[in-house]
Amino acid sequence: MEKSNGKYFLVIVAIVAVVAIVSLFMVGGNKVVKVSDSSAAEPEATSDLAGQAISGAKMADLQFDTSGNAAIIKIITIDNKQLKLDLKTSAPNYTYYIWGDALEGVDTKMYLQGDICDGEMLTDCKGATFLVSAGQKKAAHLIKISKIDATDKKISFDDLTYGCATNDKSFKLGYADYYALSCGAGTIYLGFTDDGNLQFKQLGEGYSKDSSYVEIQTRSKLFVRFENTKQGEVQPYWAGNSLFEGVTFHK
Repeated sequence: MEKSNGKYFLVIVAIVAVVAIVSLFMVGGNKVVKVSDSSAAEPEATSDLAGQAISGAKMADLQFDTSGNAAIIKIITIDNKQLKLDLKTSAPNYTYYIWGDALEGVDTKMYLQGDICDGEMLTDCKGATFLVSAGQKKAAHLIKISKIDATDKKISFDDLTYGCATNDKSFKLGYADYYALSCGAGTIYLGFTDDGNLQFKQLGEGYSKDSSYVEIQTRSKLFVRFENTKQGEVQPYWAGNSLFEGVTFHK
């Protein structure tokens, strides 16, 4: 791998990532593909396209589990926490892959910075999860909206990665506000529109300024970058989840 500006890069462009996941679904079945930090001179032999796409990377603490038309990306974070990110494909055609464990339903969707939960009313977004990448170390937190009270104008959050909660924070329709989350998840910036949409404006320092990608640091201090994170409006009750399109790793 060539050295550039003191960092080692392995780029898996969108089409390779999609083909890799297709291979996992269609060839791997329940097979687990692991990428580990190895000092071996030659990449470990693999038996499917997904393994070929990522073999040779000095990548620790990353695992892909697949079953049928679903997959889970498991990452051991810089804080030694296991982060589980669900993916779903549009079986049986495998035409796209979305963040979440089902194609429909607010509880199944994962939102990213730049996304909007576009429901008929704000309470439709209760149960949605979103990915925070906090601080300079880019520690990942998967946060669930556990409560949206439209009467008292209160919102609560559960940190699914760290097992703690941030409860009863005030909001006002037509405004945006900052929320300091528990367990080191940092401060996020959410907007609440007059027509009841929830805007994920800022979800941590690990996102790029234009919200086009997010980076997460692993336990082995490798950075995992997910591309194409700014999807725009995502309705809670139809198959409009954010798309999984491409991964970059660097140290």
